[in-house]
Amino acid sequence: MNFNRKLVINYSRVYGENKAINAESLSALNKVTWSKVLARLNYLARHHKHDGIIDVINDWFSKDNRDHANQLLNLIVNGYKDTNVHPRELLTINLWSNLHLLDEILSTQNDPEKHLDNNESEKELFDIYLAVNGLFGSKTDGIFDSVPANEYPEVVDRLARVTLTNLLPYHDLNHFKPLELLVAGTIKAYYLFSFLEPEHGELLALFLKPYGIDNWRDYLKGILPIAAHATSEGDGSGLNYMNIEHSENKDQSKAFLDHLALVDETEYQVKTDFLNARAKPLFRTGEDNYLILDSVLLVNRIYNSIFFELLRLAERNKKLHASYKDFFGLYTYDFIEKYLSYTLLDKIFGKTSYYRLSGKQIKDKFGLDTEPDYYVRNGHKVFLFEVKGSMLTGEAKQSFHFPTIANELWQKYVHDDKDEGNKAVQQLAERIDYLFSENEGYDKNRHPDKLRIYPVLIVSELALTAPGINVVLNDWFQNEISKRDRLHHNRYRIFPLVIIDLDTLILYSEAFELNRGMFEASLGGYFAAIDRGKIKPKKGVPPTTGYIEDLMMRSYQPYNGFLHDFKKLTTPKLFMEFGTELVSPQKK
Repeated sequence: MNFNRKLVINYSRVYGENKAINAESLSALNKVTWSKVLARLNYLARHHKHDGIIDVINDWFSKDNRDHANQLLNLIVNGYKDTNVHPRELLTINLWSNLHLLDEILSTQNDPEKHLDNNESEKELFDIYLAVNGLFGSKTDGIFDSVPANEYPEVVDRLARVTLTNLLPYHDLNHFKPLELLVAGTIKAYYLFSFLEPEHGELLALFLKPYGIDNWRDYLKGILPIAAHATSEGDGSGLNYMNIEHSENKDQSKAFLDHLALVDETEYQVKTDFLNARAKPLFRTGEDNYLILDSVLLVNRIYNSIFFELLRLAERNKKLHASYKDFFGLYTYDFIEKYLSYTLLDKIFGKTSYYRLSGKQIKDKFGLDTEPDYYVRNGHKVFLFEVKGSMLTGEAKQSFHFPTIANELWQKYVHDDKDEGNKAVQQLAERIDYLFSENEGYDKNRHPDKLRIYPVLIVSELALTAPGINVVLNDWFQNEISKRDRLHHNRYRIFPLVIIDLDTLILYSEAFELNRGMFEASLGGYFAAIDRGKIKPKKGVPPTTGYIEDLMMRSYQPYNGFLHDFKKLTTPKLFMEFGTELVSPQKK
């Protein structure tokens, strides 16, 4: 298997020695230089314009550094001569390197006494970038070793885990369109603020204070134009600026943008990845001018960073509410697993004649503790939903080490070994086992011997849609089925586990609502698309490694990726309704 066919240019290959990436070198960089370069690099990486090394060097260095650029090009060509790789096949721009370097620079206090001028900053930044590429290369080089062939003798199983380990570190910041993230994020933010408003007004006030506003609708009014601007293509240079010189409310706009820009240090006590890059997607280049460092980071700010800021504030103000001792639990359980998921699933199935119950309804009405998060039955077809708001730690995501990632997935989605608690995968198996029993439970009109079960895991984190995760979780799910006699006997009436992220559910909830058979049809199409039985050569055509790898990769695709091809996405009317409400005068 030749997983990565392009070599990433790194410092040690070019110069014959390693280069440390430390605060001393980062603090001396000219901010204007690095902000423009990284904004440009992010644009090129996201638009798949990985130009050859000559184009990259010409684009990177100014005329004053032309001699240095020519010398550097010769070093690179000579450094890779023995690899038999043409210079055009050498990869310089890498999104992980972009994000890692941006995160490192943002976390470093600038030292004005050691400032390099623009020309020297160009040189130093390029060398640092190659050193970061080297770090990326050293991490990815160990991926295959972390998935031993003796443990995964089937090549399709091994490649699934290699793919997952390689893509997970930046999947949530790489494989999604900014406009779709904007729509989904706006709707989620609206629901989150609506959820918090009745009982958590003081926390909201603390969140809004730095922006100079006292109403969360004004927050969305302020951030939407910024996020929308980030989704525009601009002039193709990758340097997308926002200017507020002629803004109607310049002072408020400035206060709002400054909080999103690199003007101060903010401390977050959260174990996530690329935290500084996620939190500061703008760079102020002048009194009224701001550079968008990355479109996806800025759009994600509309929702993901809201949570991290609220979490930080709740941790620092635990006396305000008893639940703030565990704000993460309040968010994941009360908001994600109950409020938001119930709202969306009620919307999707509310106008059907299907028998449906939320987990709360099952518990309140029937007093059972084996309830799913949401239950829907259409005849003999059962759609069984478990919702999990768990988040993977940045340490696990950035490990590039499958056992570390697998342990994280197991603990959060299968079984918590510390408290002996069953998680989503085992809970689904338990719920299905109950449905095949003779107990009347919460659906006395079902016929256990005729049921066909569609198990669905709804997740809040986009990283859980990385290709390969569906394979790993499904393998564990099938293992749970094999361990239970009743489930093993009925295994042919249990469909594979489907992982659906909340963003996808939000974006397609209206389409599912209007076309009542579409959700089921999409599941059927997805099962056909990931069928491993299709991984075989065409009749009469000698197979190539590339062809077979492509078939395997298709079997790893997440549901959201398949759905984009299955049904063209249109902007939900819900988003348009929210937008109208946001700009409408509020009743006193």
